Amino acid sequence: MKELFVLAWHSYAEVETELEGAVVGVYETLQQAQEAMTENAEETASFYENEDYSLDIEATSATFSTPNGYLIKYYIESKFILLLSA
Repeated sequence: MKELFVLAWHSYAEVETELEGAVVGVYETLQQAQEAMTENAEETASFYENEDYSLDIEATSATFSTPNGYLIKYYIESKFILLLSA
């Protein structure tokens, strides 16, 4: 078995009725996934430089939110795959 780390996101906005999200990438180490998560969360925050927002980065998740009801959450999940030899 091999462990992989999946970085994904989902977002919510009070003015929309659908939750959006996607997989950002799959990484071989937790550290790689954490670095990508931090980079993506900080890039999101950079679009809101002149507005109030909150950015909370933890070991396996990062949450960005604004006072007007927009939220985006990046999160890392561990997945195991079975490797078969030929």
